[in-house]
Amino acid sequence: QLAPKLATLDGVREICELGWLYEKVQAFATSVEPGGGRCRGALKAALLDELSDYYRLVAVLEAQLRRDDAEPLTLRRLLVWLVEPLERLK
Repeated sequence: QLAPKLATLDGVREICELGWLYEKVQAFATSVEPGGGRCRGALKAALLDELSDYYRLVAVLEAQLRRDDAEPLTLRRLLVWLVEPLERLK
C-alpha cells in the first residue's frame, strides 16, 4: 500500500481549508441583512468583493484546464495560484 507524501497531504489540506473558508465567508456575507448599519454594510460589500475575486480566479483556472495547449495543472501549480486567496480569506 502506497501512502501519499506529506507535502501532497499538506497541499490537499490547504485546498480544503480554502473551500471551508469560502463557505464560512459566503454564509456570513449572505446572512448580513440590509439596513444593519453602515459598518455591517461595508463589511458585507468588502466580503462580497473578495468572493468575486475568488470566483474570477476559479474561472481562470477552469479556462486553463480546458485549453488543449496548456501545461497540466499540478497540485503544486494550483497551490501557487491559491496562496493569495487563501491568505485573504483567512
